[in-house]
Amino acid sequence: LSLLSTLKNSNKLTIMANISASTSFVMFFMVLISSKLMHTCLSSSTCPPGYPEHAIPIYKEDIDMMQFAENLEHLEADFFLWSALGYGLDQVAPWLAMGGPPPIGAQKANLDALTQHIIEEFGYEEVGHLRALKTTVGGFPRPLLDLSAHNFAKLFDQAFGYPLVPPFDPYRDSLSYMLASYVIPYVGLVGYVGTNPNINGYITKRLLAGLLGVEAGQDAVIRSYLYERAKEVVHPYNHTVAEFTIRISELRNRLAMCGIKDEGIIVPLELGAENQTMTNVLSANYDSLSYRRTPQEILRIVYGTGNEHVPGGFYPHGGNGRIAREEISGKKYLGGEALGFLDIAADWIAYWFQFLEEVGGFKNANKGTTMANISASTSFVMLVMVLTSSKLMHTCFSSPTCPPGYPEHAIPIYKEDIDMMQFAENLEHLEADFFLWSALGYGLDQVAPWLAMGGPPPIGAQKANLDALTQHIIEEFGYEEVGHLRALKTTVGGFPRPLLDLSAHNFAKLFDQAFGYPLVPPFDPYRDSLSYMLASYVIPYVGLVGYVGTNPNINGYITKRLLAGLLGVESGQDAVIRSYLYERAKEVVHPYNHTVAEFTIRISELRNRLAMCGIKDEGIIVPLELGAENRTMTNVLSANYDSLSYRRTPQEILRIVYGTGDEHVPGGFYPHGGNGRIAREFLEKP
Repeated sequence: LSLLSTLKNSNKLTIMANISASTSFVMFFMVLISSKLMHTCLSSSTCPPGYPEHAIPIYKEDIDMMQFAENLEHLEADFFLWSALGYGLDQVAPWLAMGGPPPIGAQKANLDALTQHIIEEFGYEEVGHLRALKTTVGGFPRPLLDLSAHNFAKLFDQAFGYPLVPPFDPYRDSLSYMLASYVIPYVGLVGYVGTNPNINGYITKRLLAGLLGVEAGQDAVIRSYLYERAKEVVHPYNHTVAEFTIRISELRNRLAMCGIKDEGIIVPLELGAENQTMTNVLSANYDSLSYRRTPQEILRIVYGTGNEHVPGGFYPHGGNGRIAREEISGKKYLGGEALGFLDIAADWIAYWFQFLEEVGGFKNANKGTTMANISASTSFVMLVMVLTSSKLMHTCFSSPTCPPGYPEHAIPIYKEDIDMMQFAENLEHLEADFFLWSALGYGLDQVAPWLAMGGPPPIGAQKANLDALTQHIIEEFGYEEVGHLRALKTTVGGFPRPLLDLSAHNFAKLFDQAFGYPLVPPFDPYRDSLSYMLASYVIPYVGLVGYVGTNPNINGYITKRLLAGLLGVESGQDAVIRSYLYERAKEVVHPYNHTVAEFTIRISELRNRLAMCGIKDEGIIVPLELGAENRTMTNVLSANYDSLSYRRTPQEILRIVYGTGDEHVPGGFYPHGGNGRIAREFLEKP
């Protein structure tokens, strides 16, 4: 109590002020802190480590690939730390720099309180990532980084094809900074997705999944922030936020020279999830899986040269580690004559003249309200034309520069992988119907009936009363889940959709369980946007931690590739929801006397109790003792001591989604239990 009283009066706890009108909040926080600090499993016998027998912790071949990621983590760490704090890794954790030179031009950014809190959290998360990597696979000195405003200005000039006047300055204000941040975590995300099929040690697979979960979350928070401001004109330029993101994404595609693996926050319907939405908060492929890139592609992007052998951009002297240094030291360039971006577009120019009127008509379409006034620049239409053309073709700009990147003689799918990947279909079905029904008023049976495979329709699903912003986000999420189900069922097979209970009554029981008493009136997830996003807070997280827990146990390169793509988007969805709620943390949820922040803490604590395996879940606000590096109370992304995403076993997940705390006793969202061998075996063996 004394600690919490002190915290309440400290300057750093301003966001905690009035966090709840309920006196139970203090006692609740005490319990949460105690259990987290102890890292004690509530019932250790229920929490097996979940690794295969005789598994090799780290393969020699894994080390270089995992070390390569340290280049990107160093870039993020110093960019975020300097911008939020006015100092970087040399002051926060100097041993992690390993004597590498200080970054060029890094400085404190002019950030508002919201952005300051988010970026400070991100900076400390990167410290944890570097520590986890270097203590697991070793490391190298921090490479020379150029974080100067001048370097960013060159990059944005390159993206727009002409000098911006005045030169773009990432440190000018919060919006400029978040546009600059849009450039960076994405590269780590697609790099980890590309690496996952190639590593084999269970420790390295576990580490990568935890890193990927948080990198994808950071990218999603930034994209979500920018999507909410998509129509704003960036001062002092005559371009909207949406156009800035499209220009940056298109530049990364050009530099990487391996086709379209990146998109802005607004796209034409032809590029949206299932070709049904122009909202593109999360960038993903046809099956709504996160894109993947090789180290060569990443170096071409971050060097800004389009050539992995020619340093520049953020790395004036190049990256460190064997992979990056060998590219610089004269390995034969894989390139040849690259097929240019405009050459690809030219092949489709006739197609686009035919549809030019339709593209211009986005402003007047009902579904295109988000596109209205999306840019004050006439170049926007041509930009979307080029971007769409190249995406539809899925053509590599220079195929010799884009090897598939899989190890020789790799086995696509191990027999043992199938049940574990199929288990995830239970959760994807839950998300698909919850999001689709809430956004559209109908679900999988109308959108993609073959994926339901004859399973019963969900109980109590209905259209939610959503505002335009939430409607667009949830509609995108729903269609993404359709892609996930298709990818899973066409890769590892599947089973009929289990019976799902999506009724308001079921959610009300869950929230009563979280608070320990009946809420009056009963909680209704379909009442309004805020209630709906609080209900959504319950769900994608379970898929995220499930995929992180599964990754160490699968071995086929196809299944590892699939899992990484699924994990990237599931983590992104969870981060978008958490970010939405964090921006509203101090709001009191009508008609209850509890804030948004307390709702998230209560739900997270309930999931921990049900799973019975210690603390693997936290709300959006935590005391310093629980924050990243014990230095921040902002907790937009829930992660462990090293800022790696938490992981859970199928048993833990079933205890949560059944709402019974027992994987043998169905209930909650699955009245008859989950489907597939893993879930059914637990039901058969109480």
